[in-house]
Amino acid sequence: MLTIRREQLKALEVDALERYVHELANYIRTEDSEEEVFPPGGTDFIQVKDLPENMLVAMVKAGVARARNHGFTLDCDIAAFVSLMFSFAPNFDTQATIQTVLSDQEFTPEERMDMLVELVGEEGWDQAEEFYDESAWGLRP
Repeated sequence: MLTIRREQLKALEVDALERYVHELANYIRTEDSEEEVFPPGGTDFIQVKDLPENMLVAMVKAGVARARNHGFTLDCDIAAFVSLMFSFAPNFDTQATIQTVLSDQEFTPEERMDMLVELVGEEGWDQAEEFYDESAWGLRP
């Protein structure tokens, strides 16, 4: 009988997360390549396609953690959340309407992600961009 120790399971989970983060970083670089982000420690906005690989991966990893803090567990919802961070602002989730939708416990995380599209108008997304805070990437320069 094969016995898998807790340490081995933890290592497998960490490895799977790292693979997912790298796959998501590749997706973001492709799908959001023209988006402009202000990287931690940067002096100006830069297009996603021009971010150094290690920085992009670190930003995606921070985004995954932020998505999970909102209860997202499905890869598609996490990817959508992280993509919104790159498209609008890493702290887009602090905008009032967006925050209300994301914190509404009457709905599942999957429903909340769908509701963002339905309930947050152009003004809400514009406000999210206006209050862009690069420190929300959670990285130190």
